Amino acid sequence: MEDMAKLWHEGMKIYDVFAKEEFTLKGIVTNTINDYPVLFSLSGQIKGKTGCLVFLDDTPFVFLDGSRKVVYLKYRRCLVKGHSYCRKVLYKSFDGKAESGFAPRRRHDSKHVFDMVKMIKVCYGKKNKRAKAPIEGVPFKKMSVFFKYLPYWKDLEVPHAIDGMHVKKNVFDSTICLLMDTKEKTKDGLKSRRDLEKMEIRSELHPVVHGNGKFMLPAASYNRRKRKGMCAYAYVV
Repeated sequence: MEDMAKLWHEGMKIYDVFAKEEFTLKGIVTNTINDYPVLFSLSGQIKGKTGCLVFLDDTPFVFLDGSRKVVYLKYRRCLVKGHSYCRKVLYKSFDGKAESGFAPRRRHDSKHVFDMVKMIKVCYGKKNKRAKAPIEGVPFKKMSVFFKYLPYWKDLEVPHAIDGMHVKKNVFDSTICLLMDTKEKTKDGLKSRRDLEKMEIRSELHPVVHGNGKFMLPAASYNRRKRKGMCAYAYVV
């Protein structure tokens, strides 16, 4: 970070062979591109209920008891007005509820983040308990080191970005394993079916309890209809 700060403030003398003269080269870090764990580490953002990279402390979240995970819902309000997904007939395809209101204001720009973290004081070292937000209502546990060394960091609109390659791979793997009902890799299991039951949606997919204490998971329509088409497409490709 000291080197990047020096490149911004002082620059570095570079010799131009074509022009046969020296010039001062300056550099700037426009953003970082990482996977989610590294991004949270660099930005200081707290994972979990406020882990959305766009809405931060205005993140709409739901905790799924079956899967024991925090998920982010209520994103249909970000669609354009009159979008087909906002129709009442499609409520059952989501969480069964209407989403009124407008899209929240995008909050993950550096100026907004800097205003939240500039007063955070962190004592580094090994801790016995899980780190909590030093300031109530601020979804950050520390101020990013980029603010300390780079004076322009608070003026950037997108300081940290996720690696699209990792996102595409994870989404592709999850989708294919779900459609093909791949054992040990599919996300469609007893825990997720219990979440559907708790949310009172997709009643045709709720687990059926047998007399011996075991559960039977009804086959989903995407498993029955899509598997043959996926195999035929893969064979042609």
